[in-house]
Amino acid sequence: MKNIAATALQTLIIRQFVDKGYGEGIKRLHRRLRDTFGDLIHPGLEVAKSPNDPTSFRRTPDGKPLLRETATYDDNEPRFQLNGVAYQIPRQPTYEVVLDPQTQQPISFQRQEPRFFPKQQFKLRHIGWKPRRLCPTVAQIQHFFQRDPNIQLDRQTRHQVAGGVRAPLKNSIMPHLPPSILHTVYIDTLRMPVTEHAESLEGGVVGTRSAAMTATRRTPYRWLFLAVDGFSKYCYVAPINQRGRLVQ
Repeated sequence: MKNIAATALQTLIIRQFVDKGYGEGIKRLHRRLRDTFGDLIHPGLEVAKSPNDPTSFRRTPDGKPLLRETATYDDNEPRFQLNGVAYQIPRQPTYEVVLDPQTQQPISFQRQEPRFFPKQQFKLRHIGWKPRRLCPTVAQIQHFFQRDPNIQLDRQTRHQVAGGVRAPLKNSIMPHLPPSILHTVYIDTLRMPVTEHAESLEGGVVGTRSAAMTATRRTPYRWLFLAVDGFSKYCYVAPINQRGRLVQ
């Protein structure tokens, strides 16, 4: 099943679930789809069109995709005619484990590539075909996620973001690309060395000869307020005034 590409209907189903906010992970999305569709058989597709053609599957009168096949067909030759158009149920291969003639145990071997396959594999033999299920497989969902730029923008880890250490790992820092201005604003405060701002009470310029004889007001600043717009990278910095002594 890992080498069978998803049909246009299966791709549309994955897209609809992802747009609803259910694209939180490959395995979790597969469990959700499996609980929704179960063992429902894939509806028939037009024989004259490619399975990846969005117009190859039928729709209901209200424009929604037909998810449950209503026509009768034979499992051995899943073809039927509707309004002069030939349809066929997509098929998937069936396998059986090859047994050793002497030990009658499954023949296993070590598989190195690709890496996401388990290393311990059993030798299989193709024995036939059966109607394909409508629920997409894990490999089809993974193939969809790898080629969807909206999912690849920001996929932070769900557990142990910092890897369980004080210093975050390099793969725990992901980019964030907001869609519009002021969609995401980052706010933080930071401490700086104590700075005093001297201001003349009579409006003179501090540091000149005339202002030296007048009273001045000194304002200490120890913190800064920082706000950054994630889209335009516009930064706003404001000093925070703190009194050096208590005033009753």
